[in-house]
Amino acid sequence: MALPRRMLAFQDRLMTDSHEMAGTLSDDKKERLRIIFEELKDRELLDGALVFTNETNNPVSISQDGKTVWYSEAFPLPSNDMCTRFVFLHEGGHRKQRQAVKIYPIAVSVVGIAIFIWQAASGGIGSPAMLDAKLDSIVGGIFPPCMAIVTLVLAIIVMVFLGVPVCTRLDEKRADTFAAKCLQKEYHVDAPSLILQQVFLHHREWQENRASQNRSVLAYLSRCKRKATHPSDKNRVRHVMRKVDRQEK
Repeated sequence: MALPRRMLAFQDRLMTDSHEMAGTLSDDKKERLRIIFEELKDRELLDGALVFTNETNNPVSISQDGKTVWYSEAFPLPSNDMCTRFVFLHEGGHRKQRQAVKIYPIAVSVVGIAIFIWQAASGGIGSPAMLDAKLDSIVGGIFPPCMAIVTLVLAIIVMVFLGVPVCTRLDEKRADTFAAKCLQKEYHVDAPSLILQQVFLHHREWQENRASQNRSVLAYLSRCKRKATHPSDKNRVRHVMRKVDRQEK
């Protein structure tokens, strides 16, 4: 399904300074970012501090404790202030969802540590027969103990390589929803999905510019990671349009 024409109409309105796209932020651009960030703090939509960094693989991110928003000097200032607000609010949304994202890694770690402690306490490390006997008593002969081990290992692999990406993708959508609702409530934006589309157009232009200049393995892996942990741009725009936008009558 194609995106609505009202969204596509915004493509021609996204103007980026090509010189800045290839360089670093000027002092006046940084000051503009600080003003917008402080404005959001004054409205109690964000807290913490804005810090500029030389990081080039991740243009905007939030620290693990949620108290610092990192903005790459290689990422140009969006031409629309509302896009900048959306970007900052999106990171603020991540802070509210960060505990949920940690559930899967913690669960995997707990399972792994529990298995290790269980084997160590029983003297079963290096003793498959003893471990098999314990598993046999637990599963009651439903299936071979060795299959129980295989099933457990596969479950952990699924949690790591499927559960975590699914969780992070949901987190991206929640962060988008948080930012969209803030714009709608505080700035009376009827269709935040239009703003999100502009953000993606801006990011895509920057990413394509970087890809033509940086063909390193690290840059390629960074793009692969984003695809694995983020829903598609169209999917996210549609999500905001469906969940937040006020429908035209």
